[in-house]
Amino acid sequence: MIKEFTLTLPLGLEQSYELVRKSGDQIMSWGAHRVTPEDYYLEWKQSFWSLSGTTLISVTLVAMSEGETKVTAMIHKPMQLFDPVGICYRVFSKLEKSIQKNLSQLGS
Repeated sequence: MIKEFTLTLPLGLEQSYELVRKSGDQIMSWGAHRVTPEDYYLEWKQSFWSLSGTTLISVTLVAMSEGETKVTAMIHKPMQLFDPVGICYRVFSKLEKSIQKNLSQLGS
C-alpha cells in the first residue's frame, strides 16, 4: 500500500529541503535511507519491523514560487493492503508535527 500526503511550506526550496531533512532525522524511530539533495528527495525507513513490513517514507519537494514549496510524502507499507485504522496518516503526522515544530522555531 502507498498513501500520498502533501503540505505546503512558506519557505524557498533550499530552506524547505533542509527543514524537512532535519525534521525527519529528529524522529527517533526513523533512519535515513536515501538522500538526494540535487533532486530534493529524501527517504527514511522505520527502524522497527511490524507484521505489515518496514515502512518507507519518501519525500519530494517542488518549488511552487519564490517563497513557497510543495512537500509530497509517500508512505509505503509493503505488506498492507488496506489502512482502516489510519496507520499511514499517523506515520505522516509524525513528520508533519516535526516540520511544524521546526518551522515555528525559525520564526522565533
